[in-house]
Amino acid sequence: MRNHIKQLRKENNITLNDLSVMSDVPVEELEAIEDGTIEPTLLDAYNIKKALNQEFLADVFVFE
Repeated sequence: MRNHIKQLRKENNITLNDLSVMSDVPVEELEAIEDGTIEPTLLDAYNIKKALNQEFLADVFVFE
């Protein structure tokens, strides 16, 4: 699944460690989600979206 996590992190000066703390998703899992190696659970996707201050999941993740 493609996503805009890295772009949104950079725009908001958020490190992977920061995002991990804010979303309660482990750094290793965030890295794998960000590079598309794994797909997030719905709960993780919601927590990442919320941590990045995005209104919709589609603002962060590209559903194909």
